[in-house]
Amino acid sequence: MKLERDPVWGPVFNQFVYRLADRLRDLVEFLPQPVARAGGRWIGRLASAVVKSKLKAASAQAEMALGPGGARFAPRSVVEFGQLAIEVMQITSTYSRERFRRHVTVVGEENLRAARALGKGVVAVSAHLGNWEVGAAVLGHLGYPPTWLLRPIENPALQEAINAIRATAGIRVITKWGGLREAIHVLRRGEVLAMLVDQDARDQGVFVPFFGKEASTLKSPALLSLRTGAPIVPFAALRQPDGSFVVEIAEGFVPEGSADQEADLARATAKFTRTIEEWIRKHPEQWLWVHRRWKTQRGGAASTQAATG
Repeated sequence: MKLERDPVWGPVFNQFVYRLADRLRDLVEFLPQPVARAGGRWIGRLASAVVKSKLKAASAQAEMALGPGGARFAPRSVVEFGQLAIEVMQITSTYSRERFRRHVTVVGEENLRAARALGKGVVAVSAHLGNWEVGAAVLGHLGYPPTWLLRPIENPALQEAINAIRATAGIRVITKWGGLREAIHVLRRGEVLAMLVDQDARDQGVFVPFFGKEASTLKSPALLSLRTGAPIVPFAALRQPDGSFVVEIAEGFVPEGSADQEADLARATAKFTRTIEEWIRKHPEQWLWVHRRWKTQRGGAASTQAATG
């Protein structure tokens, strides 16, 4: 059992983590950007030590996906994740509505504008790449505040604090547990629904190519799009060497429906997955390689490569 779930020590541990993060946020908001980035790298190196046992499997995944030399991006991605933690704490300051344009360049806003103009809502899909929270906040600041459809984290106090940060950009959150009905309401109101679509979907997914190997992938975006007519629009906030971001918004598309719904879902899912893969290939150090992406195989078996982790 994870410590967060322990009936005795879980609440104590969760409160400790929340208080620590809250105090760190108070400090981070006043730090110069170079100092804050250095702090993020330190957190990332600490996280690397914590997940050291998983880095071997993560490196194998990166090597399989990217080819010779790809393994080096797995430990680097954990350090980048430390940067993300600091950046989330800065959403109310550095990446606020008033200041974000000093640190963020937006490419493809016209794609989101065109998709929204259809009046069917928008299914905005992203990945655990760069900083998806900054990306969603920027959409909010541009006038398209998304509603995240997310799996809740296991620390309720920390979840509430993160949701409060998101709310400063107009972002709402609904959980994956029974959230699809509410997601349809979001789209029918003509709003933006955001989802992370790059993790193993187990036996609930559809198998599509990802780095040349079939991966069980979330089919909810395609299903919601086919039901409502809402276009699917991929987006990503990609960290630059100087710590700034480029938020890329790809061209949206509406899947074509036919008598074969499973084939329709697979085609649409493969299309947005290709866009996600292209972004990861350009910024491999910014994707979360420690996730066992190819864990599920057809027939319900776990892959041999992933099982080594």
